[in-house]
Amino acid sequence: MLLVTLAAVTTISSCTKTCDTGFSGSDCKTQWNTSFAGTYPSSGLTDNTHYASDNSDSVYHYTLVVAASVSSPTALTFTNFGGFGGTVTASGAATSATDFTLTPGSIATGLTLTSGSGSIANNTLTFTYVTTDAAGAATSHVVATR
Repeated sequence: MLLVTLAAVTTISSCTKTCDTGFSGSDCKTQWNTSFAGTYPSSGLTDNTHYASDNSDSVYHYTLVVAASVSSPTALTFTNFGGFGGTVTASGAATSATDFTLTPGSIATGLTLTSGSGSIANNTLTFTYVTTDAAGAATSHVVATR
């Protein structure tokens, strides 16, 4: 008498899970904004600013602190933005885990953030923003490493 035993083997080649907006990871519990959080010291931050009013350029170094919002996984807070001591908020891009958009508003007395956006890669935050004051507009390009 011949007895044959067959065994079934199941292989799952890939599995995808759709996480809620602002979350990622295998368990969908990693908040998007936590990848940005931290202190970016002046030794690792360069802010190249161009002033349209007199066509001049300046380079600034300051410490920037980025905090992840506890109430929203897609919100960030930048403290000492532009080295002015003010606070600016940002929100994550719905289509990217690395991009953000700055929220326009007042940074300091007489100085307004009119637009800005950026991204993070390998602990390096890169963003561009435009400000206006009584003298006119200025465009800044920032690279900051933790």
